[in-house]
Amino acid sequence: MGQSSGSTTAVGQTRDSARLRFGLGEVLVEPELHFAPAGRDRPRTAGAHLRPVRAHPDGGARSQMRTCSGRIARCRRGGGTRTLSGLMRFPLVLLASAALLVPATADAAVTPPPPTGPAPVGLKRLTLTDHHRSERLAAGGGKRLIPLRIWYPAARPGNAPGEVLTAAEQRTYESVFELPAHALDGINATTTANAPPAAGRHPVILLSPGWGNTSGLHDAQASDLASHGDVVIGIDHPGDTTAVDVGGGRILAINPAGEKIQTQSAVQRIADIRYVVHHLAAVHGAGQLDRRRIGAYGHSMGARATAAAMYSEPSIRAGVNLDGLADEPVLSHGLDQPYAIASGAHPQDSGHRFDKILGQLRRHLRGPHPLRIFATTEHAGFTDNVWLVPQLGLPTHGQELGPISPTAAVAGQRTLLRRFFDRYL
Repeated sequence: MGQSSGSTTAVGQTRDSARLRFGLGEVLVEPELHFAPAGRDRPRTAGAHLRPVRAHPDGGARSQMRTCSGRIARCRRGGGTRTLSGLMRFPLVLLASAALLVPATADAAVTPPPPTGPAPVGLKRLTLTDHHRSERLAAGGGKRLIPLRIWYPAARPGNAPGEVLTAAEQRTYESVFELPAHALDGINATTTANAPPAAGRHPVILLSPGWGNTSGLHDAQASDLASHGDVVIGIDHPGDTTAVDVGGGRILAINPAGEKIQTQSAVQRIADIRYVVHHLAAVHGAGQLDRRRIGAYGHSMGARATAAAMYSEPSIRAGVNLDGLADEPVLSHGLDQPYAIASGAHPQDSGHRFDKILGQLRRHLRGPHPLRIFATTEHAGFTDNVWLVPQLGLPTHGQELGPISPTAAVAGQRTLLRRFFDRYL
C-alpha cells in the first residue's frame, strides 16, 4: 500500500516491507504488550468521571452513546460526583512509546499519539451535500449533509494545526462532557492544515465511527494510516454524532431522541458511505486518490454500516470490523471481499450473544477473514477514549476501556489496520 507499485519513496518502502500474510479464517489471539508509563502523570480532574452506559456491545441492548434525559449539553449530577453520564465512550488508540503520553508542551492539555510513519499528515475538512436525500435526523432540515475529515500523507507539514476538532467542536465537546474550557487543547497536534500532498497515488480508506461518536476520535488510527501512505476519509453521520461542524462553525448536534433513531440512522449511515464512494472526485487537495484501491473500516455501529456498504459496493475491496456485529443481508449472505474482525472483551455479555453472532457472520464470509481477539480491550477501547480518558485525569473504571494500557491498545490496533490494508489494497 502507500504509493503505487514500484514506487521508491520512503512511504512506499515502509508499506512494502511491512506486509502481513493473513490466512483464510485465521484466528489471532495475540498478547497485548504493556509499556510502563514514562514522565509525569497528568493531574486528575477532581470529581469528573466519563461514565458510559452498559456495554451493548454494538448497538444492541445498549448503544455506544446515550443522551442525558434527551439532552446533549447537560448531564445528570448525583451526590457530590460530577459524571458524564452515558455519553460517548472515547475509544483511545495509543502509540508504542509510553513517553508519547506526556504532553509535549506546557500549554498542551492533551497529547495524541503521534503517527509512526515517515510522512507528515495533512488534514482537510469537507462537507458533501447529497441532493437526493432530505435531512430527517439532524436539526435544520434541508438536503443531507455528509461531513468529512480527510487525513492524507503530505510532502511537508502545513502552516497550522489541522482541525481534527474545529474550535466550535472542541467547545461543544468540552461542554457536553463538562470538562474545563481548553481541556482538549492539543487534540489537533497530529496533523497540519494546508499541507502539500505527497506525490503518487494513494489508497483510500473510509472510516465510520460508532453511535454518537465522531471520526475525529479515531485520530490515532487514521493519522497513523495516513503517515504510511493512505488517504483516510472519516465520515460523521449527522443526527447520531454528538456534535459535528458542517462548516463555518455551524454545529449539528445529536438528535434528542437518542437511541430511538438508531434504525433510521443505520439506513442513513449506509447511504452516507455509498455516497462518498461515488463522489471521491469531490475530494481535492489530498493528493491523487487511487479509486481502484478503496477500503473501509468502522467501530461498533460503524462496522455494521461499512459491512453493509461493502455488500452493495464491490469497489470497496477490503474492510475491518472494530468490535462490531452485522445486519442482514450481510449476516446471512456474507461478503466476497477480505474482511478482518477485531473483537474485544465483553464482560457484560454473559450469554455470549456477541460471539454467537460473529460466528454466524464468519461462516458466510467467502474472502479472507482473520479474527483477532483483543482479550484485554473493551468496547470503548477501540477509540481515542483509550488514551484520552487517562490524559484528562478521569477515572478509567466503568469506561469500557479494559485493563489494557493505552500504549498497547493504540499500537495493536494500528498494526492490525496497517498490515491488513497493506495486504489487501
